[in-house]
Amino acid sequence: MVMSMAPVIDRHIDEATIEKFSMDALSEKARARVEEHLLICESCRQSVQSSDAYVAAMRWAAGWLRQAEQEPRSLGRRKAGGGI
Repeated sequence: MVMSMAPVIDRHIDEATIEKFSMDALSEKARARVEEHLLICESCRQSVQSSDAYVAAMRWAAGWLRQAEQEPRSLGRRKAGGGI
């Protein structure tokens, strides 16, 4: 009898775990399990790619907002006592 050494896919990675994976918020052990599953599951790889893109966009937007809040606003501001 020959036994297969390939892992069996009995379920996909849930959304919360994929999100944590994309945000690098999993324990080392959990991350290793996800990475192992991604080697054999195209569907979950695609989900991770989408999540990675979303997380990257949110990080970019948050950085842009922080930067915009720190920059002085010159448009629409008038000096006190200054007319048009």
